Amino acid sequence: MRPRPACGAASLVFESARFRMRQETGVLRASRSRPRPGRAGDGVAVVLVWVSFATMAAADGAAVGAPADAAHVAEAREEFQRGARLASDSHWPEALAAFEHSAKLRSHAVTTFNVGVCERAMGHFTLARSTLEHALAEDTAAVGKLPDVLVDDAHRYIDEIDRALAVVDVHTPPGAEIGVDGCPLLVRSPSASPPVLVAGVLAPGRGAAPPAALFRLLVDPGSHRFTVSVGGRERSVVTEFAPATRAHIDLGIDAPPAPTGTRR
Repeated sequence: MRPRPACGAASLVFESARFRMRQETGVLRASRSRPRPGRAGDGVAVVLVWVSFATMAAADGAAVGAPADAAHVAEAREEFQRGARLASDSHWPEALAAFEHSAKLRSHAVTTFNVGVCERAMGHFTLARSTLEHALAEDTAAVGKLPDVLVDDAHRYIDEIDRALAVVDVHTPPGAEIGVDGCPLLVRSPSASPPVLVAGVLAPGRGAAPPAALFRLLVDPGSHRFTVSVGGRERSVVTEFAPATRAHIDLGIDAPPAPTGTRR
């Protein structure tokens, strides 16, 4: 599983919808309570599949051979189940850490899916989208198989995330290096017009020059710090974006920021 970046998160953290856990034939799923209109976390639900790692190994044709492998699988199963218990109480950061630890010990598409669900519940939407896409890729590559219901859920969550993100047209000085919340930007579609970049996915580090001085940025709703560096000069701008908005911002070194936006 790919490493999770630790870059600064948006200050607007979405509250997950409450859910009830019930066990049916070895599958633990969440039943979402009725959302309250106007709440920031409306529509956030979780589906956690509780599958024994022995069942996973049998279904995937993976054999547990050496004692060290068996120990890793046992620890991965324990962390997976701990993550499910934590998620059932909406302890999302702790559940996320447990699922990530489980994934490091034994990669599986179901575990990656649950990581994405936790990130989504915490409001890290661009990161959750990337993780859910990774879970689908693992399913295709047979790094553990996702049940059909989770394949459908992953696609549905990705569609929901795409509708919730802020879409920002960013103008920068030629040759400028750009970072958001202490992280460089992921270039998703360099040949698009304008190019499409994504914030909140890559690990912390120095900003980089975008493919063009005007680019389109997909970013989580909330408050974000943009940093622009060019010719030895640096400037930071803090801007807040509402969910599902279109906006534009000028990151010129000398000009004051003038972000404007409308709801999509």
